[in-house]
Amino acid sequence: MLQKKVPLSNDQIDKHGQRMSVLALENAMRQTNVKIMSSHAEHNFISPPIGRMENAQIEKDDKGVTWLFGTYSLFELEDIEKENPIENRCLSIHSQDSGNITIFYDKSYEDEGLEAEIEHLQQLFDPNNKIQYELKKSVEPISTLTILIGAGSFIAGGFVSGFLNEAGKDAYNALKQIISRRKDNNIEQHYQFIFVFQNEYYKTEILLIFKNPQPDDIKSLIERHESEIEKKVISYYEEEIRVGRIVFLAENSSIQHVYSVYRCGTPFDIANKEQYKEILSSKKSQISP
Repeated sequence: MLQKKVPLSNDQIDKHGQRMSVLALENAMRQTNVKIMSSHAEHNFISPPIGRMENAQIEKDDKGVTWLFGTYSLFELEDIEKENPIENRCLSIHSQDSGNITIFYDKSYEDEGLEAEIEHLQQLFDPNNKIQYELKKSVEPISTLTILIGAGSFIAGGFVSGFLNEAGKDAYNALKQIISRRKDNNIEQHYQFIFVFQNEYYKTEILLIFKNPQPDDIKSLIERHESEIEKKVISYYEEEIRVGRIVFLAENSSIQHVYSVYRCGTPFDIANKEQYKEILSSKKSQISP
């Protein structure tokens, strides 16, 4: 892996236009040094992770400004499709109790005055939780709405359609209204469903990304492709592959598995390896001395 020391979070701005606090930087440092933090090009989860943050430390410059630096490792071709463990650390994935649902939104929804609609959607899905603002880099080409679902036990047939049915017609119609209001926006739209499963040994995320969907796409695509999603998930479980994240992309009237990630953060089972190689090559040229 190609390593380089880089600033992690000093350039991130919160929803009030303020830079991250020292406490937030300290929390980020602790998380980075305990878990394996995946890195994606342009914060776009459609493509496999291109590297990982392996450790971090806080430093102050001569002006007294606090910075968070991390050792960033860019994957090279010989690293992918195999496990590259770091001691006893594992991939950082979401924590969500079974039955709980939380909605994350980014600045694009705030800019368009849709926070009230997101709050209403949260109340319909799960009134016991609150919406969460997702802090991303200040320059971000993708608009993302994420619905995080605590799915319980690792293998549960019909978990996707079951979630939509349990959420009810009102919740799904509210989501469709949000999609309808934004579908003509020039920014690329991602609607992410993250199902967090737990078995007797570890947790796994199943991520479904709907790219620029029409309002009726989500339910219809799930109904047509759910068996394919479950087949992929079950195959890992039966082969005892301790996968950390399994990612599917819904685009152009189909849902396809695009990649998975080992618990060490290394991608495998990549659908479009040639495209991924091009991304790695481009990033390598950017950070190489």
